[in-house]
Amino acid sequence: GIVADSAPFLRAMADTRAPAMPDGRADWIGELHGIQNELRRYRPFPCRHGVDFGRVIAAVDTLAADDAILTLDSGNFASWVHRHLCLTSGQRLLGSSSGSMGGGVPSAVAAALRYPGRQVIAFLGDGGALMTGNELATAIHYRADVKLIIANNNAYGTIRNYQERTYPGRYPGTSLSNPDFAAWAEAFGARGFRLTADGEVEQVIRAALECDGPAVVDVRQSLERLNAFSPPVDAEPGTE
Repeated sequence: GIVADSAPFLRAMADTRAPAMPDGRADWIGELHGIQNELRRYRPFPCRHGVDFGRVIAAVDTLAADDAILTLDSGNFASWVHRHLCLTSGQRLLGSSSGSMGGGVPSAVAAALRYPGRQVIAFLGDGGALMTGNELATAIHYRADVKLIIANNNAYGTIRNYQERTYPGRYPGTSLSNPDFAAWAEAFGARGFRLTADGEVEQVIRAALECDGPAVVDVRQSLERLNAFSPPVDAEPGTE
C-alpha cells in the first residue's frame, strides 16, 4: 500500500515513465490481436428464412460515421454486435450492463439530443421495440435524428434460446405477434425500411443511414439462428 493524497500521487504517477516492454511482448500482443480480428471477421451464414444479422452488423461496421454513437438494447441479437462491430476511437457505444430490456431507443434519443451533429444508431430486438419503441415519437417531436435497426424474429429470443436448450419443443410465453415495423415507423413520421433478404442488406442499411431524419429498419430474422455463437436450431413450425 501507498500512503498518499490523491492529487500528488497522480502527479507523481503521471511523471513516471513506463518501463520498457519486455522482449517478445510486442509479438505476443500482435498474435492476440490477430486472433481477435479473425474471430470478429464476418462470415456469411445464410438461414432458410430471414436475414443473416451478422451481415447487417458488418454493413453498419463499414458504413457508420467515424464519430457515430451506437446504442444497444438487451437480447440475444446483441451477440452479433459484440462479435462483428469494431468501434473506432471516435465512436461510442451506450449499453446496459444489467441486461434489462427497453433501453435502446430512449438512450438513442437522448444521445441524438445531446449531440445533434453526430450519427446515432440503435440496435434492438422486437421485444425491446415493443417495450419502449414509442419513444420514436419523442425523436420525431424534437427532431432527434436516430436510426433504429430492429432484429425481428417474432420472439423473446434470449428466453427462447434457454427453452430450446433445456426443454426442446416447449416454448410458452416467448412468441410475439409483431406489427410491420416499417409501417409502424412511417405512422410516426419516420422513414421505414424492410430487410427480407441477405442480398439487400448493404443497399438498405446505406439508404437508412443516409436518409434525412429518423429511420427504422425492420430486419426479418429466422428463429433458426438465435445468436451469433450458437448453432442453428430447429424453429417451431409456423413461427419463423
